[in-house]
Amino acid sequence: MPNKLKIGMFFSYDPSRAGGVQEHIIFLSKFLKKSGHHIDIYGPKNSIYPFENYYSIANPVQIPMIQGNFVNITISNGDKNKIIKEINQKKYDIFHFHDPHIPFFGFDLVREIKAKKIATFHLGWDDDSIVNIVSPLISLYKDEFSKYFSGAIFVSNLVRKRWINICSNIVINKVIYNGIDNSLYKFKPKKIKQKNILFVGRLVPRKGPKYLLRSFKKLITGLPDARLTILGRGDMEKSLFEYVKSQKLTDKVRFLGEIIGKNKIEYYQEATVFVAPYTDEAFGITILEAMACGIPIVGFRNQAFLEILKDYPGMKYLVKNKNSDQLTSALINILKNKNIREKISTWSLKKVKEFSWSKVARETERMYYEVLGINPKY
Repeated sequence: MPNKLKIGMFFSYDPSRAGGVQEHIIFLSKFLKKSGHHIDIYGPKNSIYPFENYYSIANPVQIPMIQGNFVNITISNGDKNKIIKEINQKKYDIFHFHDPHIPFFGFDLVREIKAKKIATFHLGWDDDSIVNIVSPLISLYKDEFSKYFSGAIFVSNLVRKRWINICSNIVINKVIYNGIDNSLYKFKPKKIKQKNILFVGRLVPRKGPKYLLRSFKKLITGLPDARLTILGRGDMEKSLFEYVKSQKLTDKVRFLGEIIGKNKIEYYQEATVFVAPYTDEAFGITILEAMACGIPIVGFRNQAFLEILKDYPGMKYLVKNKNSDQLTSALINILKNKNIREKISTWSLKKVKEFSWSKVARETERMYYEVLGINPKY
């Protein structure tokens, strides 16, 4: 049997709000635990996620960034030295940091925790993104990163492209895609014949909700029975509400706020099409969720989607970034074409099997063993 490990994890994202990194950690830890490993998770307070063995050791402070991004810098919510001492007393085999570039308390943990360390990078951006202004600075931290970390995981090739310059030759690195729990997200035949469009994401500029609403306004002139469901919250919420009211769309658009975990599944299953007008994305877990439920995807042609949706039979439905007219045309076309929806659904249900969380956990486990110099006997 392979060695069973004692693993600590830390993240800085606000767990009182929905997010892809939080989803990643809860599923990764769940599937690693199934393999017999012990997982302790450390992060900010007030988590809405049902993490097991969760320790609130930080307070998040949200800092807005460009392109609708934001980061949660963290400060300790107690005696910093006491927290670090207690973590070290647990003698973890490996400590796993998620997006270790986020200041500030995470920096203290990186420097002071004695276990072998590995990092997962979740943040990425397109070649034409304004975020690229920081790219030349990343390599400046190579020596510092290599001093503390023995391994780096990137959730896509796009993310690897952005962060690989932080790794020296002594840092083991590999791409391990995000996953989906296929025991939860499943295809279900639709009982409702209404044309339902689903959007899931934070209501911030880079997720493109304003382009979606403009597109939907044009769409209903030709498809008056269409409905739009929006799952998510964010800084644009008030302005989006006002737009829907001013355009007399309140009976056709429903805002349901943040819905996490398995509670989201029924909305995917009742959707006719999933729309992802994201203008800048590192991966897109929501794409996997839609695929696992057999829902066709329409959205903007960002680099992360082209990586995940290689050979996608609905490639023409991934349109030019920020072009609401093309988005409207794509949505109308697919909503009127049952045959293509069925073809895409069949492809999606087969393709998504490549992204199982059991596979992600197994590859992550192998990375741990490699970093620790352990040759497990499977």
